Amino acid sequence: MARQSLFKKSQPLIVWGVGDIYFILAVTVIILFGMFSPDLQKQLNFSNSQLGLLGFGFFLSFGVTQLLTGGLMDSWGPRIVLVLSGAVASLGLFLFSTAQGITQAFIAQVITGAGFSISYVGAIYLASVWFSQKHFSLFSGITQMSANVISASVVSVLVLADTASVNFRTITAVLSGVTLLVSLLLALFVQKAPVVKQNKEESKQKSEFWKDLYKLLHIPQFWLGSGYYSANIGVFLAFSSLWNIPDSLAYGHDLKTATMMSATLRLGGGVGALVSGWFVGSFGRGPRVARWYNSGSLLFGVFLIYGPVFPVFVTFLLFALLGFFLGGSAQGFPLVGKYIPSTLKGTGFGLMAAMGYLLCASLQYGIGVLLRDRVLSDSFSAVHIFKIALTPLIITLAIGWLCTLYLRDVKNFDSN
Repeated sequence: MARQSLFKKSQPLIVWGVGDIYFILAVTVIILFGMFSPDLQKQLNFSNSQLGLLGFGFFLSFGVTQLLTGGLMDSWGPRIVLVLSGAVASLGLFLFSTAQGITQAFIAQVITGAGFSISYVGAIYLASVWFSQKHFSLFSGITQMSANVISASVVSVLVLADTASVNFRTITAVLSGVTLLVSLLLALFVQKAPVVKQNKEESKQKSEFWKDLYKLLHIPQFWLGSGYYSANIGVFLAFSSLWNIPDSLAYGHDLKTATMMSATLRLGGGVGALVSGWFVGSFGRGPRVARWYNSGSLLFGVFLIYGPVFPVFVTFLLFALLGFFLGGSAQGFPLVGKYIPSTLKGTGFGLMAAMGYLLCASLQYGIGVLLRDRVLSDSFSAVHIFKIALTPLIITLAIGWLCTLYLRDVKNFDSN
């Protein structure tokens, strides 16, 4: 009896924890893509625009698929959706490890993106149904923090062990096998939260899915919260998963230093997500916190992109601070979650996440197009070109900041 009671108490942590492991794996795959991109370009002779196209394919698939899988979480339940997505992601990674040209690599990226698409929404969904609203902000921050910190630590270990230049085929083949193992864990541990009571009103809500969805799409605060989240996570992913390493190389840093800067950005994002989650969970004021964080992202983004060539230690500090404030995007889900009926959490979160990742896809490809093959061997010219090419990131953050000006706290949607 005592063991049963202990299991019941720890079950929410176990279920959410396994979902979080899957998201950590997805983020690790994303950040490693930026790390092995130089080797990828060398082996397959890809241009900057083709590299941007691969990032676009991954995040486009990642975003679009969430429009479908988010709703399936509500109807099929989290276990089957997460397990199937893991199998698809594993297949995509295996195909990428054998790619011989741009077509094969692009198709593999699309499949991998579709597979991992539910990873973040899955972890957030499990946190929202297994924990109280009071703890949701904290666990939303922990979810993003753990993924950033662990993925950054993996990259740091690879760099310090002098394996950062390992063949991209070896990395993706290993990740394919690891993804299959995580899928097994998802099958064993993930399940729906226990239904204590389902009254007639709940049944009525489920039968009025499309009516509730229509209401959701016509709430300005939902779009404002999604705008804040999308702008910050879109910039964070577009920069941290691909273009920050080529940008650092253009400034004359070697690959090891550039990769460590990328890890620093991720570590900063993890700390920022945790601090924002703790603060909102303890003191509330979600809209104000979102405004503070977005302002910081905009400020340090401008310093990093348009500033002079800083000393290395200053650049590391700027990466950490930019990551810290971009990490506040984790609070987008608790902000928006107040407007989502309990029967539409998967759909609402999926729609919101889709917006962020589709924006990331557009930014990655757009930056690649602006860069094209114009990055010269001359460092001054290369830096100037990157300042222009990364400008869409600053514009996006400015739009996100405008959204935060009109965010406000209201009562939970379900109670209206």
